[in-house]
Amino acid sequence: MWCACACVAGLQVREIVIVNGERARITLENEVRPTLYFNIGDLHNFERKLEDAQRNMGLDPFDFVSVRHVREENIACVAPSFDRSPHV
Repeated sequence: MWCACACVAGLQVREIVIVNGERARITLENEVRPTLYFNIGDLHNFERKLEDAQRNMGLDPFDFVSVRHVREENIACVAPSFDRSPHV
């Protein structure tokens, strides 16, 4: 959780995307490495602590970092397998 608070407090965060309720993809403004990833643990706990961190910084709720939730599938799990054996 420290990562989310540090990112919000110390960096210009454009958006946080919660992927499959398990991982946060944080997009930063004007950084050399514009995207960070980390596991969030309990989703509700993460959201509560993120909100608390922003309130403690004195931000108006209107100015809170945008948080989106998405479902993504692992392409390796859903991609069809191809027969690569030589045909005679």
